[in-house]
Amino acid sequence: MKIKRFQGADVRSVLQQVREALGPDAVILSNRREHSGVEIVAATDYDEARVWQAVAHAESRASSPVNPGAPGADTRQAPTPHPSSTSLHEVREELGRLKSLLEERLDSLSWRQWLHHHPQHRAAFQELQSLELSLEMTQRILSALPGAAQGADELRRQAMASLVRLLSIPAADPLTQGGIVALVGTTGVGKTTTLAKLAARYAMAHGPESVRLVSSDGHRIGAHEQLMTYGRLLKVGVHVAETAAELRRVLAELKDVPLVLVDSAGMGQRDRRLTDQLRRLQGASDRLRAYAVLPAPARLEVLEETVEALPVSHLAGAMISKLDEAVSLGPVLSVLSRRRLGVVYLANGQRVREDLLRPRPADLVIRAQAFARQQRSGSMDDKWRGVRAG
Repeated sequence: MKIKRFQGADVRSVLQQVREALGPDAVILSNRREHSGVEIVAATDYDEARVWQAVAHAESRASSPVNPGAPGADTRQAPTPHPSSTSLHEVREELGRLKSLLEERLDSLSWRQWLHHHPQHRAAFQELQSLELSLEMTQRILSALPGAAQGADELRRQAMASLVRLLSIPAADPLTQGGIVALVGTTGVGKTTTLAKLAARYAMAHGPESVRLVSSDGHRIGAHEQLMTYGRLLKVGVHVAETAAELRRVLAELKDVPLVLVDSAGMGQRDRRLTDQLRRLQGASDRLRAYAVLPAPARLEVLEETVEALPVSHLAGAMISKLDEAVSLGPVLSVLSRRRLGVVYLANGQRVREDLLRPRPADLVIRAQAFARQQRSGSMDDKWRGVRAG
């Protein structure tokens, strides 16, 4: 069996590479969206049993001692260099990735069998998968659909209606409620820019004196300066709090301000300090409500790890950022539905005063369908068009 990874700008061009390199009988093991395009892993001469045997054999070799020597031999005379912990870690990571690919392939095979017995659901399945929803969410929607009495088009319509219902998760608008609002998330997801957009909208409605910005990001060089720049632009006061004690003091001083927006430090989704930071923020004031900022272009696995590090019980909702850079909404919608997080705002551009939308669940589905149509046609539109915002 030959396994090869292909990359390109869109699905159509990558599939053409697969056909040219491996022929028409190639099997797609996985596909995922990268920031720069699409990656597909494909195989030819696919034999599932042989692959599982190879994985098991490789794992046993990776976990066993390297060249322990024959019984009775003096191993001190000819020492064998052991692999570094880094290389062993890389081997295990690759094995884990191969396992994941095979599990995805098995999921795909089981779906083929299920659709063979439920052909009336095929159109609904294809529509849901074109949105790049997780298989788990697709299964949840399809399993709730009625049986063969319904036509394929009606089942597809009901599947989309079910998706809207799954995204109908109550979440209070922070600009309506006021109080203390903190944005949390990983590095580079657009927390500071989204915070500035919230401040701009509130200041336009209630005046700049009604809102304050607080920077609690002491990890990133220039973090305070960026927020200060936004404050000058919006004529809004900015405060700095680098320690937990300073944050408690600043929030206490601002108790009479209608809206206080707190920026937080960005960290990797696997950094344990992300969870600690959320607890520290909420410990600074019992009036503080935290919202996760999730980037629309991120992969499903990254989004899952992010929300795992930010316990849902500590979150008031979520905001989707970088919509203008996305080619799909399926991964982020899957995570939001699974974790029961309501979307309060979408950030879809760099303009501070304009590019912030308050979506309805139906708007999210409409946009996800628009992305899917663009992918099928091979053209991408980076602007949000034709979607109503309330």
